[in-house]
Amino acid sequence: MLDSLAALGLTQQLLVVVAADHGEEFLEHGSLGHGQSLHQELVRCPLLFWSPGRVPRARRIDTPVENVDIVPTVLDLAGVPRPAGIEGRSLVPSFRGPVPPRPVFSQNRGFAVRRGRWKLWHRPDGRTSLYDLAADSLEATDLGLALPDTVASLVNDLKTWRQQIRRPPMPQPSRRPSDMGDDMARLLRQLGYIE
Repeated sequence: MLDSLAALGLTQQLLVVVAADHGEEFLEHGSLGHGQSLHQELVRCPLLFWSPGRVPRARRIDTPVENVDIVPTVLDLAGVPRPAGIEGRSLVPSFRGPVPPRPVFSQNRGFAVRRGRWKLWHRPDGRTSLYDLAADSLEATDLGLALPDTVASLVNDLKTWRQQIRRPPMPQPSRRPSDMGDDMARLLRQLGYIE
């Protein structure tokens, strides 16, 4: 695709972003699909930027980031001033060199925070798990009881973040759109997008 765009002479004006909002679980932790947990196989997703002359070629950034960083990055790359209220941080500084890591957050079945090697997942039932992703990338061993200070620190990160993002909930549609057929509704229900 990129070669075809280059052949058309469109690469100087083009910014390609490839992103995903979730991964899939294939029984790594006993579930299939997505929406059941915040394990790495569901929250570690690809994020690619391609724009000759604006994004360095073949630069890999291992520091975790969030999808909320996509809009500020696109605005920065396009030279467009950032409007008030836009969340996230531009990733452009990380294209130039290492940047200090920061906590990153996920939410679905509870809330998770990752800071460096540590990941804390606070489940809807109140249980909290702590994983050392550097030593246990499969999240097989919960270290929460052994490292209460690390848990407390990450819980504090999570509380601070949740206070920052508090806003009125988005209104939910009272019914499905009338033009959605039964087959589409069944498919979306199976994928976990509607109830």
